[in-house]
Amino acid sequence: MAPSTIRCIVIDDEPDAVENIATHIERYAALELVGMYTDPVMAIAQLKHADLVFIDIEMPKLKGTDFIAEAHNQTKFIIVSAHQQYAFDGFELNVIDFLLKPVFPKRFHVAATKAIQHIAQARANTVAHTLKSGCFVRSVEEKVQKWINFEEISYIESVGKQSILHTSTETMLVTSMIREFEAQLPTDHFQRIHRSFIVSLAKIEKVIPGFVILSKAVIPIGPQYKSKLFHHGK
Repeated sequence: MAPSTIRCIVIDDEPDAVENIATHIERYAALELVGMYTDPVMAIAQLKHADLVFIDIEMPKLKGTDFIAEAHNQTKFIIVSAHQQYAFDGFELNVIDFLLKPVFPKRFHVAATKAIQHIAQARANTVAHTLKSGCFVRSVEEKVQKWINFEEISYIESVGKQSILHTSTETMLVTSMIREFEAQLPTDHFQRIHRSFIVSLAKIEKVIPGFVILSKAVIPIGPQYKSKLFHHGK
């Protein structure tokens, strides 16, 4: 699952400016400070760990606008600069916001709120896009192929070389084996919890010792799958 907090990095060649933004970040439960850098070159390798970067523009080793232009597909940015003219550059680079130094709490709050909302919406859109996908299955009884949206699946039960597909509206015996479903289903949303069961994480209502509770079923947890299930936050 996507992390609940927004991981933040601060990049500015002035240590006091880095500390200033770090102090603001630490006041927000939704923001997690994971890195502070006075050298933008050193920060490049850490972008994979960041959801949001607060960055200065005028830095000796690498200009902030060049940094953003190279990395804009990897993460989101907020420009922090003492020069108002860079606000237009930020607009051109599609950053979330522009903060003029010195940064005061009220103005930071506006930028932080905007970033939190923007990133939360992007995460929701990613989940929605993933769950809109699906696959064709062949019904044993009807002997026809049917399209099943992944978001409709509650759980899948292995029955020999076939599977029972339990959706929100029907139960269907299909020709696919459970390992075939395991290879197709998005791993952020489905988990194999037993040699005979795959469940939708979104459909789990409760976890008790040895079992997960769904609205219409109680599914056993295999000992070898327990750690993976709890790794997903259930």
